[in-house]
Amino acid sequence: MIIASTDYIYGTNYQFCHEYLSKDLENMSQEKMIQALGRIGRSNNNQEYSIRLRSNKLIKTLFEKEENKIEVKNMNNLFST
Repeated sequence: MIIASTDYIYGTNYQFCHEYLSKDLENMSQEKMIQALGRIGRSNNNQEYSIRLRSNKLIKTLFEKEENKIEVKNMNNLFST
């Protein structure tokens, strides 16, 4: 089990079977959420996997278009200077 903030996904290379994103991660960006969910089920095909989003706001973040992508903005700033 990992208990962390929204930045936990950077620097980890763990493969998960189950993921719970709780209400206190409602400010997680869409990019971070996609990165986190992409770690589920990468290593073994013969296991059960689950994703639990503990807030409707997280579901909206995942499936609705995000206008202000902070990670994209930061990368553009980093490579344009």
